[in-house]
Amino acid sequence: MYTTSLYVALASVIHSKHDTLDGEHIVMFSYGSGLASTMFYFKIQDGQQPFSLSNLLKVPAAFKI
Repeated sequence: MYTTSLYVALASVIHSKHDTLDGEHIVMFSYGSGLASTMFYFKIQDGQQPFSLSNLLKVPAAFKI
């Protein structure tokens, strides 16, 4: 449930603040029940409007492994 709530919170920020996110940073922090935790951030590039929940589906394809 930790990971799920993290990405639901990200979707909520994008949905509610989409008009004001240009150039902003979004910090993500997650921890488990043990000693492990993860923290990372996104920098929203200027001109990437409009933000929408449907655009979230395109995010995994943008990452190269």
